[in-house]
This record gives sequence, structure tokens and C-alpha cells, in this order.
Amino acid sequence: MNRKRFLLSFSVWLALAIVCGNAQYLYGVDPNHPGSALKSPPASSPENPSDRYDHSLSAFARLKRAVTLAIEHYSNVHRGEGQHSMASTALFERARSMVRAYLGLGDDYEIIFGSARGIDALVNSLKPGANYKVLYSDRETGLRFCVAALAVQKKFLPDTPPVVGGGQVDDVGDNSAAWSEAPEKFEPGTPNITGVIMFARALGMMQKSGDKNMFKERSAPGQAEKPQADLFPGLKGSQLLRKLRETLVGKDGLVPSEEGMVRYINLDNGASTPTFGPIMKSAFDAMQVTDEEARKIISDAKAGCLSYFHASNAEYECVFTSNTTESVNIAAEIAATFHEGGVQPVVIGTDLEHNSNELPWRNNTLLHVPVDNEGFIDLVALERFLKEYNKAGAHGNKKIYIVTVSGASNVLGTFNNISAISKLTHAYGAYLHIDAAQLAAHREVDMGAIGIDLLSCSGHKMYAPFGTGCLVARKGLLLRLGEDKLRQAMAYGERNVVGIASLAASMRILKDIGLDTLEKEERILTARVLRGFAGINKKYGSDTIFVFGIQDPDRLGDKGPVVCFYVEGIPHNIVAGRLAEMRGIGVRTGCFCAHRLLKFLFDSRDTDVAWLVREGKAPGLTRVSIGLENTPEDIDEFIRILTRIVTDPENKKFIPGALNCRYCAGKPVSTHEISKEIDAFVRDIVNRVYDDDMKI
Repeated sequence: MNRKRFLLSFSVWLALAIVCGNAQYLYGVDPNHPGSALKSPPASSPENPSDRYDHSLSAFARLKRAVTLAIEHYSNVHRGEGQHSMASTALFERARSMVRAYLGLGDDYEIIFGSARGIDALVNSLKPGANYKVLYSDRETGLRFCVAALAVQKKFLPDTPPVVGGGQVDDVGDNSAAWSEAPEKFEPGTPNITGVIMFARALGMMQKSGDKNMFKERSAPGQAEKPQADLFPGLKGSQLLRKLRETLVGKDGLVPSEEGMVRYINLDNGASTPTFGPIMKSAFDAMQVTDEEARKIISDAKAGCLSYFHASNAEYECVFTSNTTESVNIAAEIAATFHEGGVQPVVIGTDLEHNSNELPWRNNTLLHVPVDNEGFIDLVALERFLKEYNKAGAHGNKKIYIVTVSGASNVLGTFNNISAISKLTHAYGAYLHIDAAQLAAHREVDMGAIGIDLLSCSGHKMYAPFGTGCLVARKGLLLRLGEDKLRQAMAYGERNVVGIASLAASMRILKDIGLDTLEKEERILTARVLRGFAGINKKYGSDTIFVFGIQDPDRLGDKGPVVCFYVEGIPHNIVAGRLAEMRGIGVRTGCFCAHRLLKFLFDSRDTDVAWLVREGKAPGLTRVSIGLENTPEDIDEFIRILTRIVTDPENKKFIPGALNCRYCAGKPVSTHEISKEIDAFVRDIVNRVYDDDMKI
């Protein structure tokens, strides 16, 4: 890569970013100004109101239909550029105003969403004299899903959040973090987006009807009698995969683009995955189960989770959580208990980690093992740390008790050699924790054979976006929390029966398809992306696209379906915005909650760029992440549109007021015409999901 051109391009982009204020939202609905995108009626609303209403459905049926529509456009929130991320963000942010209205509160109250465990911890950390109210979805509605909403006067929020992870910070240093503004500051990890939307919709229905018990009578008993994911009896492997793809929720949905209404192409699976018919059916079937049925779902799901990770019931146990972030926070609490005899517990992490596997460990002494440009951990450095602390006693009463490593990088896609890491870790008397958020849906993990002691993962990255994750632990480790604290942690997670049922269904399906089958499919598509990039570089110059991490399509044995890249002369958010506008392709941009790694990657290329990164001005990258719903045609369309983007000189004009700037100094400026259609599309989805009477 031409480093001078690289630095010049980023410097120009940064100058624009300073003028524009929040460059993260140059395209799409600005989540900091949700009202501006939601107040006017949708452009596509029918003129005849009688065509919009349907009073014949039961309340539960209407709720399910509204949630189904939301899931048809599901994506992660706040940081995506595609139409689905914009829709999910708008739905998520509208939920705040609906909770505020339900409680009759003013704008001086902040609405913060989280798990019951996370919100209870936040309540305990509020400043003295706080005025607040907490709503729990399961208690308010009687339905078997759990998300909590805290309404609190902003002035009483603590300076530092009690639960930490991804999505809360703008930058991370060696020993510090630059926190985002509330409410995101207090919403660690990926929230239960589906649960929040479902909760807000239910509250709206209850408020309008005046009936707070409208969902509490069970309408469909006996739903938990048999697994709901086995809709394709006898099918396995690639045959099952092909059938499953046909049930993708929202498969036939269209989004507006410059090429007309087109099928949405989701290449943002690394943030959150969509879901499929059998998995969603399992979630809905668990919504109104009895206590006995709920216990069976939970028991079966625990057994299924242990089986999925080849963790024997004799050696391991499973605790359900809200997401990977919450699992890692519990694991970090375990690490802090190793202080007997005056020992100071030390944790080893790496420069590869997502903030969810970085920030929670900072209550202990945290060391970092370096990685190379492809994301491979320096095993020599790892052994040196272990030897110094646990054998030579070179650091007094400090001892390494846990080594925590990302099973797969969310930036570089790197699969490190967990077996080799495990052998070193155990040779020096430490435990191994694996952040499997990016690993669990892509590669087989044999905890027993490898020797993994703790493993964290999330359902929303395993095609089950209903707010459940898990922590699998070697027996005895969880008890270090104390029986009361462990019992409480288990009770928190098990309140979300819907999430647990969907995660169990997803694991059954992935297991029946076979992770080896998925790996082959993903390698083919990842290689297609890399070869497409090579073709663009061959035609338009070798500096046109720069790929970070493994670039050779024949070296994918150690790389997952994640590719991060930089387009010469075009900011990452412009690339992503144009992919969405031109063809309805959703990708992700930025630092991907992996600030340490991004800083290292830029450090290794140009010290001046590294200085900009250290100043909190990291320009970021564009990421393509592939899921089991993707096809070769999806990749070909992506490469086709990217080729048009890199050859369009308009995309290289970085001046205030240009087409690539949506909000400059808080004022709307000229945009691509299609953005108006996309905004109307998003407003229409929000109105249809939250209108209690509107036909879906």
C-alpha cells in the first residue's frame, strides 16, 4: 500500500469528521435524533385507513406478528450502515420513548435497557437519592422473556458503569477507557434487541387497552413437550442447510435502493445474525409455557449446550446469561476470587480482544500478549509471562490464574491454536477462558479434549437473537462465586425462557448441519471475497483495496468468514453507506469494539496514523462477515457494487456539503436522493411494528 496516500486520505477524512461532528451516522437514521426520523407518517401508508386495521386477532397474535416484522429486518443497532441496521436502531430507540410514555416521565429521565442482572447492578450503583423505576418484561407482561428497563433521572447515573463490555466506549487505552454518552455507556454488549422491541410493543398494547393482564392468560399450553427445531426429519448436512435457508425470516423482504426494491444482502453476521423459521418458532412457542414446561426447556437446553461444546456433564456445568459480555463479567468475578494467602490474581489477555473480553478483566492485573499482523498470538511471549509469574516468582505475590483468549477475531477472523494455548496455560497452573462469540457458530469446539476451563458465547451470533448467552465452566469454578451469588446468577439467566429455547434450537440445527459443512461453505464464500478484491486490484491498481489479516484465499484453514478492508481514498463509512444505498448490502464499519487491535494494526503501518488513533480519531475499517444464509450470488453482488464505488470519483470528495455528508454540524446537507426513500422505508417499519391496530 502507498503509505503516504493512505495517510493523506485518512487525514482528509478526519478533517471532515471534525467539521461534521458525528461521522458515524453520515448515512441512515441518526440514533441520537430518533424523533427526526420517526415523527412524520410513512410515505407508503395507504390512503384508506380501513385497509390498515385488523381487530380480529388476539393480543398475543398481534404481538407475534409485530415482532416477526421486526425480526424480518433484524440487525445489530447503532453501528451498521445497512437498511436492516437502520430499521433495528430506529425500533430500538423508539422503544425508549415508549417506556418513558408508559411511565408518564419527562425527558429528564434516561431509559436504559439491559438484562435483569445488569440493571440490578446499575441500580445498586446509582448516586444517593436517585429517582428511578425498573420494569422487567416477564413481570409486567407475564410472558416468558426477560429484558429490564431502568428509568432514572440522568443526574443520578454513576460516573462509571458497574458492568462493562463492548459498545460502551469510544476508545480504549492500556489502562483507561473513553466512555460513550448515556444510555449506551450503561448498555454493555449487544442488548436483547428483539426483547426490547417486543417489550415496548407489549407495553404499548397494554397501555392502550388499559388491560395489564392481557398477556398473562396462557393461550397455547403444552408447547414444550417436544423440540420445535426438528422440522426437517431425516435431513442432515448440506441438505438441511439448503432447506434451512428457505426459512430465513425476511428472506423475501425487499429494501429500497438505487437499483429499485431489491433483496437485502446481509454481510454483517459478525455483529448479529438473522434467524430462521424453526428457531423463531421455538422462541414463540416458549412465550407462554407453564413453570413445569419452562423448567424442562431450561434443563434440556443445558444438556444441549454441554453436548454442543463436547463438555461432559460430569466435568462441566452451564449458566445462562444475557450475552457474551455478561458471561465474561461473571468469569472475571471468578478470577477475582483467587486471592487466598495474600496472592494478587493476574489475568493474561491479548491485543486481539473485543472490548467485552478486555474491560471486565481490568479489576485484576491484566497483561497483554502481542499478536502479529495476521492476528496470531505470540506463544513465546505467553509462555514467558506464565514462567515469570507462576514458576520463577519474579513478581512477588502476583500469580496468573486465568488466560483469556478470543477463539476467533471479530476483525481479522483469525482462529488461534487453542490446543497449544491450553497446554501452555495448564502447564503453569492457570485456567483457560475462551471468548467463543465469533467461534461457536463456525468451528467445532471440543472443550474436554482441548482443555478449556471457561467458555462464553452469545445466541445473537448463533442465529438466535432473543437475548441469551451462556457460560460453560469446569465444575468447581462457578462455586468460587459463593452459593448465593451463583444461585442468583442462574436465576437471572433462566428468566429468559424464550432466549434459552431459541439458543437450544439453534445449537440443535447447527449440530445437525455439522460445523464441518458450515466451514466448507464459509471458506468458499470467504475465498470468493478475497479473489474479488484481488480482481479489483488487478484492474484498478494494487493500492485500491487493502485487506487486513490473512489475504491468501488458499490459507483459510486458520481464518473464519470475516474480512476487514480499506478502500484507497474513500472513508469506511462512505463505502458502507454506498453499498446500502446502491444495492441494499449491509456491512459494518469502525473499530468493531476492538480498539487495541485497530491501534496495533495502524501502528504497524505508519506512526503518524498511530498518533491519530491514540488521539481518539481512529478512522476505522469496513468489514464483511459471512453467515450460513449467504450465497455465492451475494458475494458477486457485493463485488459488483464495490467495483462501482471505487471507480466513482464522487466518493472521493471529502468537503462539507458534499453528497457523502449527511449531518454536518448538526444540520442536514445534500444527500443522495435514495436516502429519502430509505428513511421513509424505516419510518414505515417502525410505524407498522408499534401501531397496535395496523395490519402487519
